[in-house]
Amino acid sequence: EVGSKNIVLIRRRIRDTRLKVERQKIGRRSKTDLAIMYMDDIVRPEVLKSIKERLDKIDIDGIFDSGMLEQLVEKNKFSPFPQLQLTERPDKASAAIMEGRVVLVVDNTPFVLILPTTYNVFFQAAEDYYERWEIMSFIRFIRYCASFIAIGLPGLYIALASYHPNLLPTTLALKIAESRQSIPFPAVIEILIMEVAFELLREAGIRLPSPVSSTIGIVGGIIIGQAAVDAGIMGPVVIIIGALTGICTFVIPNNAFVAGIRISKYLVIALSAILGLYGFWLGMLLVLIHLSSLKSFGIPYMFPFCSGEINDYDDFKDSVFRMPIFMMKRRPVFTKPGRRVRMKNK
Repeated sequence: EVGSKNIVLIRRRIRDTRLKVERQKIGRRSKTDLAIMYMDDIVRPEVLKSIKERLDKIDIDGIFDSGMLEQLVEKNKFSPFPQLQLTERPDKASAAIMEGRVVLVVDNTPFVLILPTTYNVFFQAAEDYYERWEIMSFIRFIRYCASFIAIGLPGLYIALASYHPNLLPTTLALKIAESRQSIPFPAVIEILIMEVAFELLREAGIRLPSPVSSTIGIVGGIIIGQAAVDAGIMGPVVIIIGALTGICTFVIPNNAFVAGIRISKYLVIALSAILGLYGFWLGMLLVLIHLSSLKSFGIPYMFPFCSGEINDYDDFKDSVFRMPIFMMKRRPVFTKPGRRVRMKNK
């Protein structure tokens, strides 16, 4: 029933006979209803064929949520970064279909899967296209900056404080040294204590009843942080870095992608603790290399930052900055070649 409602919500937004819905069962015992939705005239045939082949290869007792299906359909199953997009917003799913992408509607769950996907789409929110382009471009840029801070800031602090304090301004270096005089742990242990504490608060907030979860998270963070500083377990600079890193993860509008950032952060922390600034840049480079190696049903994960010429660099109009809608006359790379024009001048 939930799957049928989701299909209806999408159909109400796309009243076109070329919107196709193919239904099938998945799971030997659960017999879960699955619907494949796409625009027949603009979807890439090779992408649709690849999706159907991967679905046909799934042989499992039961599928109870779209998240289970996501893990089975992904090609690189050991990557912390998602290669499919989940959304519970029918307008976002409809917009994806109009771009030539495929939507998988799984019964008994409010989330649908959108594929293929790229790094770029995880920074796009539905609201970006409903507000004026100037402010949304600024917010989009802030999201990209936040992702860099969330991955790199703790590792960068460890590298500078432990190995390269001479690179810091003298006043700041003296402040950090003064705040760490009575701290019994090295910088890396401080950061790890703070990061683990923040993860525990985040997990506790999920398990608590919603009316008090956000309050417990904020108040708990303030109380624990202040108590840790007063007890001399960690310095105030580490509290600021941990809080800023946590806030930056909430700026990115996709939870699955944030999970990948949270895992990658610990790789950067470890390498920074071992090799200093060289380790920091090595960690950031390894994350970038991994992202560049991923593909989502034949589409490069880092598109349009790589291979942008395939679509005449048009996809840059909706990447770090969002250009005005009247300038985005072509559909993105997901669309079948020859069917990319979505707006014409009259």
